[in-house]
Amino acid sequence: MFSAYFQKFLVLFLLILKRLLNFFIPILKQSFAAWSG
Repeated sequence: MFSAYFQKFLVLFLLILKRLLNFFIPILKQSFAAWSG
């Protein structure tokens, strides 16, 4: 019961993390290119 709840939480956390990375990586790449270029 606890492991199923933890697994559900982990999947949700990974989905949120993936969305955050998909949102932030282009911004970071753009700012890094502007800083280095």
